[in-house]
Amino acid sequence: AQARGQASAQAGSSRELAGGGGRADWSVGNAESGAGLILVHGIDPLPPWYDPATDGFTGTAREDLGSFVEGLPTIFLKVASYRDELCHVTLADAFNKAKHPERIFVGVVEQNAEGDVPCLEYEKVGAGASLAACPPSPSSQSQRAQDELPALCRWGAHVRLYKQRAQDATGPTFPRHVGDRLYRGEYFVLQTDAHMSFVAGWDEDAIAQFDAAKNDMAVLTTYPTDTEGSLDAKGRSTRRTSPVMCETQFTPEGLLRHGSALEIYPMFGPKSPVLHPFWAAGFSFARGHFAVNVPYDCCTPMLFQGEEINIAVRAWTSGYDIYTPHNSVAFHPYKRKKRPPMFWENSEHHKGEGVRSARRVRALIEIHPKGQPPPKGTWDEADAELYGLGTRRKADDFYALFGINRERGRTTKNLCSWSSSGRMHRELAKFMRPDKRGIDYEAAFRELGPPAGIL
Repeated sequence: AQARGQASAQAGSSRELAGGGGRADWSVGNAESGAGLILVHGIDPLPPWYDPATDGFTGTAREDLGSFVEGLPTIFLKVASYRDELCHVTLADAFNKAKHPERIFVGVVEQNAEGDVPCLEYEKVGAGASLAACPPSPSSQSQRAQDELPALCRWGAHVRLYKQRAQDATGPTFPRHVGDRLYRGEYFVLQTDAHMSFVAGWDEDAIAQFDAAKNDMAVLTTYPTDTEGSLDAKGRSTRRTSPVMCETQFTPEGLLRHGSALEIYPMFGPKSPVLHPFWAAGFSFARGHFAVNVPYDCCTPMLFQGEEINIAVRAWTSGYDIYTPHNSVAFHPYKRKKRPPMFWENSEHHKGEGVRSARRVRALIEIHPKGQPPPKGTWDEADAELYGLGTRRKADDFYALFGINRERGRTTKNLCSWSSSGRMHRELAKFMRPDKRGIDYEAAFRELGPPAGIL
C-alpha cells in the first residue's frame, strides 16, 4: 500500500485499522486545534505535489522558486517522527529559537501508537499551564497575548500535520516522501530528525551560511554534532567545529552506509560551508526547489541503509552540490536515556520488502556493476521515472569522483583526507558556474583530469 501514488490503495485498510470511526479514534495533541492542515493516513488522500506551474509561482525557472513573508525568505521545516516523545519539543524549539518565527512553516509526519506523545502537544508549563487547548485565531489577539502563548499555539497555522498509525509504518522514506508533498513553495527547505535542539537565531544563521556558499544549488547537510555540551544557557552554540561526512562502505545489499562524521574547523572565511562527499537525512538545508527536484521515493518500504546515498546521487546528478555547514545550527541527542522505538518492530509484517526496496534503489541510481542491474520482477518499478537520476550530471562521474567501485563493491579513495583538509573544496569550488547555479564539473574534469584520477 506504500506504492503507486497510494491514496486510494491505502484508504480502505487504514480506515479499518482506525476502528471505522475516523479522526476521533486518533490520539489528538492539545495544539492540533490550531494547525493549518491535518491529514489522516487512510482517511484523507495524500497531499498533492506542489506544482510551481499551477500554484502561484510566477518565475521562469524552478531555481527561482521561493515565497516571502514580510520581505523574509520562508523556510519549510520537514520532520518525520516515529513514536518520538521529543517531536513536540523539537517543533516548539524551532519556532522559539528562530529569529523570525513568522517565516517558519512546518510539515510533520507523525507515526504514533496509543499513548505516545503527539507532535502538536504544548507543555503544560508557563503560559500553557492554564490552557485547555489552543485558542481560536491567535493572530487576532493582542500582541502581548500572542507572545504569551505556547509556540505551537501561536504558530499553529504554520503547521501541516499528517498522522499515520505506527503499526502502518514501514521506515523513514515514506513519511519523508509525504513531507515533500507538504511543501508549498517556501524559499528554503530544512529536513531534520524529530529530536533536535536548535541554536538561537538558527534561521538567520543557516541562511547566512547558504549565502556564503554563493551557490544556489548548495545543500548544507551532515550528521549533526551531539547536543551534549553544545548549547549554553541562552541557546548559543559552544561548538566551533563542523562534521564532515567522508567514511562509507558497501552494505550486503549493495548500497552504501556512511560512518560517523569527522569534526573539522572550517577554513574558508566567515560562514562559508565546505564541500564534502555525502548527503545526510538528519540535517539538510537547501533552496525549496530541492523538494521539487529531488523528492523522496514513494516506494521503498523497510529501507534504512541506502536512503542517503539514494538522495545524494539523485541530487548530484540534478546539479546540486553537497556541503557541510560552516557551523551547526541544530544538534542531535545521541545519548538519550530513553531511545524511541524503531519501525523495525513492524518488520514481521513486511518480510522481504527491504530487500526489494534496496534492489529498486540500486536499479534507479545505477549503483550496480555495469550491465548488471537487479533483474526485472525482483523490485517494484512503480513510478520509477519520477525517482531516478537527474539529467545535469552523470552518475558514472559521481561514483568515479568519490571512489565508489561498483564492480567490486568497495571504496577506493581516502575521502576524509581530501575533504576534511579543505582540498576538495579548493579544487572544485573554483569551477562555480557564472550564474551561481552549481559547479561546472565538465570544466573541472577538463582541467583536473577524469574524475577517477582526482584526489
